[in-house]
Amino acid sequence: MNRQIELAYAAGFIDADGSIMITKSKAKRYTRGFKMSSRISACGVDLAPLERLHATFGGSIHKKPETKGSKITARLQTYYWTVTNLKSVEAAKELIPYLTIKRRQAELLIDFYEGGSWKKGGSRPGFQGGGRSIPDGEWERREALREVVQGLNARNYLERLAA
Repeated sequence: MNRQIELAYAAGFIDADGSIMITKSKAKRYTRGFKMSSRISACGVDLAPLERLHATFGGSIHKKPETKGSKITARLQTYYWTVTNLKSVEAAKELIPYLTIKRRQAELLIDFYEGGSWKKGGSRPGFQGGGRSIPDGEWERREALREVVQGLNARNYLERLAA
């Protein structure tokens, strides 16, 4: 199938049922005790759209763990597609022309890896997202980007609830 058609489909699906995030999680081996990473993901009860995303960008598909007390997941198995870190940057670069709702998050995800002045090793610009050896200024820049993406995601969610 035509790559542009697949990218437009993927962007529409991600705009509607996906997320673009920069995450921060505890990691003892890192100097600051945390690591940051990026992720593009989507969830659904039908595997076919997630398999299309997987065929287009790679990543992985998993069964979503059941949530106790949820009436929906008690009846329907849900699946979760995700692509992380550098693969998520590659995906974001291809998706940007087609994204509407989550375009700004995709731009910030790319900036998270490529926008800073600090580059380690040269071949993978900005890859060290965890802070093991990232200078304080770069860590702060990335933390600020993470907070902006988090705010945009919350705003989009609240706007969709109000509609």
